[in-house]
Amino acid sequence: MGAIAERCFACGRKLSRSYALVDTRDDQLVYVGSECFKLIAQAGDKGYQPPLGGPRLYPIAECDCGNPKPRLGVALISNTCIQHGA
Repeated sequence: MGAIAERCFACGRKLSRSYALVDTRDDQLVYVGSECFKLIAQAGDKGYQPPLGGPRLYPIAECDCGNPKPRLGVALISNTCIQHGA
């Protein structure tokens, strides 16, 4: 995973110190700001459609690899943990 993006993937605003990692469900994890993350979390499994277009965004579910520490304050998606490969 590369460096953190400078702008929110959903709205294009500059990211502050409060950001989150979310899933596009097409093999891409992207960074969003805290306000957009709230909308994504509310949308849940339906996904959030960003106003700028692009893929729907989904909150990242807790990984089941057994690591109690989520990456960047957000738990990881699916049964395959990208952090641990488990």
